[in-house]
Formats: sequence, C-alpha cells, structure tokens
Amino acid sequence: MALQLLSRGLTFILNQALFRLASPTAIGAASIQFDLILSTILFLSREGVRNALLRVSKDSDRNTRIRRMNLAFLPIGIGMPLALATSLLYTTYAGSEMKLQPYFRQAITIYALAAAAELFSEPLYNVFVSRFASIYRTFLISWTEL
Repeated sequence: MALQLLSRGLTFILNQALFRLASPTAIGAASIQFDLILSTILFLSREGVRNALLRVSKDSDRNTRIRRMNLAFLPIGIGMPLALATSLLYTTYAGSEMKLQPYFRQAITIYALAAAAELFSEPLYNVFVSRFASIYRTFLISWTEL
C-alpha cells in the first residue's frame, strides 16, 4: 500500500511540474495526439494476432504449436512498416501549429521507436498467454489493461 501511495504521489508531483513548465499545446500533443499514434500502431499490428492465437485449442499437435509460434512474430512484421508509415503521414499532415513545436520530428520518432520496442516483446506475451493456465491468463490480461 505504501508503494502505491508513493507511486501516485510521485506521479502527481511530476504532472504538476509538467503542467507548470510546458505549454498547453505541447501537453496536448504529447498526451492526446502522440498517444493516439502509439495506440493506433499497436492496435492495428497486434490485436488481430492476439485474438487468433487465443482461439487455437490447447491440445494441438506439434505442427500447430510451431505455426502458433511463427504467428506470434507477425506483429513485428506488421508493426514496423506501420510505425514508419504512421509517423511519416503524421509529420506530413499535422497542423502548422504542431509542426512549429520544438523537437516535433524527434518526438514522433521516439514514439515510433517506443511502439517498435513494445512490439518486440509481443511474441513473448503471445507465447506466455498460449501456454499457461487460464488463471495466469486472466491475471496477465487484467494487468496489461491497467
């Protein structure tokens, strides 16, 4: 409980410092538009594969397990070009007020790299979910939604 209180207190203090130091446009860009880019990349590249892998039966033969493992790497192949395309499209079609923000292109690049880094852990998540019992799966799914 003390750790949770400390974590929330630290988050509150850092958010207050951010609100006092950054402009409203910069906060809006980071908290809404850049997070939308990140969520779009991750959703389009991994959710279909996750749902397909969850529907595969547990008592399957070796061939099916190998196919499942190969399919677990598909979000990386989908996500990399998607991250590149999304970041290029956003930098092209963003409003002029957004483009005038300092470090705009660097921020978009960092968000695209963050999406790529998260996609590299996706095969491990898919293997974990497909191999462990439903109680661990329920715990993990609820943990990732926090």
